[in-house]
Amino acid sequence: MQRAYRTRLRVLERTLDRWELETMTVITIKLLNYYGQMPGFGPVRTLIKQVQTLDQIAKRSDYIGDIESGELGEEARSLNEVIFNFFLKAKIHATLGRPGTSGWTIGYIHPSSRKRDPDGLIALCGELVLGAAIKGYLRCIQSCQKCNLWFDAKRKSQIFCSSKCREHVLRSTERGRANRAIYMRKYRAGLKRRDSESVRITTKRRL
Repeated sequence: MQRAYRTRLRVLERTLDRWELETMTVITIKLLNYYGQMPGFGPVRTLIKQVQTLDQIAKRSDYIGDIESGELGEEARSLNEVIFNFFLKAKIHATLGRPGTSGWTIGYIHPSSRKRDPDGLIALCGELVLGAAIKGYLRCIQSCQKCNLWFDAKRKSQIFCSSKCREHVLRSTERGRANRAIYMRKYRAGLKRRDSESVRITTKRRL
């Protein structure tokens, strides 16, 4: 009985963790898209790309060892320095957040929290990126190659937020235009066959 209870408790904790992860991902994306419309958001967009690049470098060695001493050590050192300087400029300080079953969460404080203020915007977005990176869901957040909106990428190769953006970009390429031309030829041929069949059936009925 006690073992079954512990098993159910672990399943519930994993379910809650997954739900919290998905919820925080959605919230973070909405906030990034909201703040992204404001002046001064450029450094935040660059920061996210740099953090994700550094994460990919670490992933190549299965997150084992010092990434600065590996094959891409120079690039990793450069990225680490840029990321460190961003948070140093943002003046974000860590503090205790709220207690939970697995321990305390991390809270953040900074001198300026006014989102219209460039420094305040940097600090607010820095908190989002910091929390997402620590929790691990920053890896899922991507910027659309067409409209620049942030979205939850379900696959590593997904670079567009919607089929509309994907089609728009695809049609602007030589391959896309060629595929579109083939599709339209088949579509017009189908219309022609349908019209011919309609005429044939109408003529047959009259006879």
